[in-house]
Amino acid sequence: MKIVLYTERCILVPLSPEHISALVPLFTSKEVRQYLGGAISSEAAEEKIRLWMIQKHSRYWTVFLRNGTCIGIADLSPHHDP
Repeated sequence: MKIVLYTERCILVPLSPEHISALVPLFTSKEVRQYLGGAISSEAAEEKIRLWMIQKHSRYWTVFLRNGTCIGIADLSPHHDP
């Protein structure tokens, strides 16, 4: 069963390989990554996304606007400090 979360403006879908092509441009964008350490290469972005997909205790979700535009990733994991 695939869980999808809906808000008034967004749709959150569990991160999966089919989202990589929509997410890589966000990681390579200087504007998007301005306060996140700067833009990274496409290869580094794809590697980072693939690593997030296999982490056991993190739950990453791809965030889309209702019109289908990919706007980022959200980590909905339990906080590490109870």
